[in-house]
Formats: sequence, C-alpha cells, structure tokens
Amino acid sequence: MFSIKVLLSVVAVSVSLNVVAQSTKAEVSPNNWLMAKYDENGDHVISLNEINKKRKSYYAVMDRDQDGLLSFSEYQKVDMLKRQSALAGQFKRLDLNKDGVVNSKEYSAYQGDFDRLDLNNDGQITSSEMQSKSLSNKSILKEARATKCLLWFCIRGSVK
Repeated sequence: MFSIKVLLSVVAVSVSLNVVAQSTKAEVSPNNWLMAKYDENGDHVISLNEINKKRKSYYAVMDRDQDGLLSFSEYQKVDMLKRQSALAGQFKRLDLNKDGVVNSKEYSAYQGDFDRLDLNNDGQITSSEMQSKSLSNKSILKEARATKCLLWFCIRGSVK
C-alpha cells in the first residue's frame, strides 16, 4: 500500500511539472520548478507556510508506520522505490523494440543524447560543438538546466 502511495505521489508531481512545462512554452525562469512544486494557491509567490505544508506532506508519506518518526528503513524504502522507477525508465529507453528484453544490439545501438550533441552530424562530438552557441538552443541543455533535485528526488522540467 505504501509503495503505491509513494509511486502515485511521484507520478503526480511528474505529471504536474510536465503540465506546467508544456503550458509555459517560453522559458520564463530556471526556477519555475519551484513555483510548480510549492505555490499551492497560484499567486506566483512561495510562502514559508507553503513550503512547510509540502514538506509535512512528504514526511507523512515517508513515515510508513505513522508514528511521527522517520526511521532509516522508511527513508530507504522511498529511495529504493525512486531508484526502481528510474531504472525502469532507463530500461524502457534501451528496449528499442519494446519486447521486454534488451539484446546486445539494442544495448549497443542506444545513443542517448549523442545525436543531439553532434551538431554537424559527423559522428563525433568535438569540444567546439560542446561550446557552440547553437548548442545552447538544443533541448538537451534546456532539459539539463531544467532538471532539479531535492534531496534524493530529481525531476526534469520537461518530462517526455
């Protein structure tokens, strides 16, 4: 039951951030994720009360036995669920034909972000490409800049 609650919480946060990212096509600020996460009343101001309320709700989810104390095993369980979710996502990206297994060809064929970093499509990434101004317009850098982490939990600003 607890793992379902945590997983649903993670999915809800991810979906809400995706909606915010899609609804604001223009990159307004690198801290938009903060507004999406903490600004409950939508006034574009984050109050200490809003932060405390959100932290209390996270704590309540982590405190599996609801004794008001967070043990290492409770904290570890949340961390393991998050890691399992991340591993599942990585596996899905490797499983190119979506058959539930990754063969050596699929594993070797996965290029990740290589194509997006190889600006001139010559099969090589040079230091000049890494420093190129046109790379700053590439979505990979925008995604990297939009990725925010709080403790053990990281969210991409644009979830695909």
